[in-house]
Order: sequence, then C-alpha cells, then structure tokens
Amino acid sequence: MKVDTALLPVRVAISEQWRHQVSADKVGSELTKAYITAVNRRCDTYSAPQHTGVVSTRHRLMVLLETRTWDEYQKVQNATLGLGSYRVSGPTEVNDEPVMTIVGNRLMVSSFHVWTGWPGCAEPWMVETEVMACVQRIRELRPKLIAQSDYSRYSDEELSKLDDRHRATLIENRAL
Repeated sequence: MKVDTALLPVRVAISEQWRHQVSADKVGSELTKAYITAVNRRCDTYSAPQHTGVVSTRHRLMVLLETRTWDEYQKVQNATLGLGSYRVSGPTEVNDEPVMTIVGNRLMVSSFHVWTGWPGCAEPWMVETEVMACVQRIRELRPKLIAQSDYSRYSDEELSKLDDRHRATLIENRAL
C-alpha cells in the first residue's frame, strides 16, 4: 500500500498469492497493518511531512474571515478543528450490507473492516477496487476550504485580530 500527503491510500497492490496466504477473517486486519506500514514508511521518508488533512491556523483564519453567517462560521470552524470522523463503505453490497467499511478521521484511517463471507476476500483485484472506492468517498467527505481573497499583507497576529472582530460581528448579527 502507498499513501499520499493526506495519509490516504493511493495504491493498493495485493499479491496473487493473497488467497492462499490470508484467510477471510484476517483481510481487514491485514489491510490495516499494510496501511499502518505505509503511513510509517511515508513519515520515515519525509522528515517533516505536510499533512493535507490538517489545516494551518493561518489558512483556517482566512477561510473563517470569508464566512457570512454565524452558522457558516461554526461549520468551517468544526471542519478545521474537529477530527471529522467518518465511516465509509464501498459500492459492493451483499444482502444490502456493505462488504467493506473504512473508519477514520481527518488525520488518518483507523481500521478496515471486511465481511468474511464476501467471496471477493480471496480476489486481490476486488479487494483493491473496494479499498480505492472507499478512499474516494473519504476524499469527497473532506472539506474543501479555499480562501478567495489575498491575505498576504496581513501577519498571523493581524488575521487573528480580524477574526476576533469578525466572529463578534457574526454573533451580534445572528438570527435568534
């Protein structure tokens, strides 16, 4: 398995010997182990990894300054400060139940769960396809926070003060 700067899998390559080496009840734990190994490898390779799942304080302030309502401000704040927990499943279902589920938060995946009765457990390409479909759903769930204005003339301290005033104004003007 290989992960990107957001610590999400970008490639899963499973040996053709998979079906002979991994029993159905171990598929989820083997995927989790492979993921952890890939994350560790990435962190060892890059001494100061840039984690794209984490928003810098400066960027968070810029996006918050562009909110128009208190509700919008709170949503952006939660998206940038909260862990953003998720539980996604792939497209394959058996008896209306997903065969694979990935659980995690905005920092990283915590576990892979695979239904042991799924015949695809033994097929490397099916497991790979299901993992990548789940990862795509995670990417879609993550907030896309883009500041529209240019804040380069402001220091971090000035942005913080602007945010304090902006937040106070939004609270004052919110509909009760």
